[in-house]
Amino acid sequence: MSSKKSIIGKIKEAVKKGSLNPVFTTKDVKNLVRENKITKPDGTIYAEASISSILSNSSVRNIGSSSTNSKMLGSRLINERTREYWFLNL
Repeated sequence: MSSKKSIIGKIKEAVKKGSLNPVFTTKDVKNLVRENKITKPDGTIYAEASISSILSNSSVRNIGSSSTNSKMLGSRLINERTREYWFLNL
């Protein structure tokens, strides 16, 4: 499933369609990417580490970071290793 849409756009689309819960974890997104064969616009696969980074860098928690990603996700830590994310505006 390659397209010009960013991975954040594809995740948002999956939430809107109901194929991803509105509150999701990095693991949920990695499963979505793998199961739906979501690729980068150039057709290459997303590395698991890049999915984690994209989610983290898109969170308002990282305002002020050097990342230029749009901050469109809320997030909270639910245990010492797992963070939940959600779109602030759907």
